[in-house]
Amino acid sequence: MNTLPHLQAIFEKLKNGYHLSHEDGPLHAALMQDPEAYADYFAAIGITLAQHHRDFFYFEAQDRETESKSWPKVAVFCYILIDHTASQGQPIEDTLMTSTFSLRGLPHFALDSHRALLRQVEVHEPDDLRSIVNYLERIGWAKWVGFEEFQFLRPFYRMLEKCLEMSRLSPDRADETVAELPEEASKDAGAEDKDA
Repeated sequence: MNTLPHLQAIFEKLKNGYHLSHEDGPLHAALMQDPEAYADYFAAIGITLAQHHRDFFYFEAQDRETESKSWPKVAVFCYILIDHTASQGQPIEDTLMTSTFSLRGLPHFALDSHRALLRQVEVHEPDDLRSIVNYLERIGWAKWVGFEEFQFLRPFYRMLEKCLEMSRLSPDRADETVAELPEEASKDAGAEDKDA
């Protein structure tokens, strides 16, 4: 079974919480060729390989109680982008998944309500947003396309879909769900990032 192509490289990427998508070329192609064989191999050593319906791969967290310090920041970061995009009358999914964003152009500190949300997750200044994008890059959810510019990658749908679901709730339920979202996301996450 250890003759599976790129097995060691795939394991090394995924064990740290990374999400493999088509951006990862031959590693992703190998998983797409025979996902069941890889899932069986990892299951035999006690690891669950998940394949998202948008065809990216990640390891499910083994310790459901582990909560990454980065998840609440990512959730609020995403929620503010959704709120801003919707208020501009733009299609949320298409805009977020096809645009290039500049750190300086992000709307996160433009409104008092957004700044209040950011303070709750200990994001206090625009420079803190760079560390969030750096984290997203480390787990395969975004990529830098310049010093100040980045794009989201397909695995970002894990958070985007949860935030979109939350935004569709009635206003009285939405406030409750904002508090629940990071915890729920962290339960599904890969390995905790200790630096973020």
